[in-house]
Amino acid sequence: MKNHPVVSGKDLNIIKAIASPMAFHCGETLFEEGEPEDAIYVVQRGTVESGHPVDIHKWVDFGPFGTVDIPNGHEKCHATTPLQNSCTQTSGAVLGGRGLFNHSHYSSSAICQTNCDLMRLDAEQLVYLKTVSPKLFHLLVDDMA
Repeated sequence: MKNHPVVSGKDLNIIKAIASPMAFHCGETLFEEGEPEDAIYVVQRGTVESGHPVDIHKWVDFGPFGTVDIPNGHEKCHATTPLQNSCTQTSGAVLGGRGLFNHSHYSSSAICQTNCDLMRLDAEQLVYLKTVSPKLFHLLVDDMA
């Protein structure tokens, strides 16, 4: 499933002026399900997949030599964990945020499927965004809900 862009054009420029720029390589993890949620990410360039991690291990019994854990080969970008119930995020998409202000945890994992440029906004930056552009702040918050 592909997510629709939430932010575009002029709004991306406003966020870019406030946010912390981040670059990730293909296969890198932005955040994992269950980690404390400390920021939202806006995709500027690239493709990010979000969803729930799938167990990628296969246990092989070698009799008297023991059991060995062997990855089952579903890996993309050299070391990416496959995700179920996933959503593909591209330019303008917002990742995270549902638990940012109540000290919750990420409800899914997010992994870069290509090299990505993202803009990271923590709670303090989002509060500042509210003073600079209340309409954009509410657009982001409504998408988080």
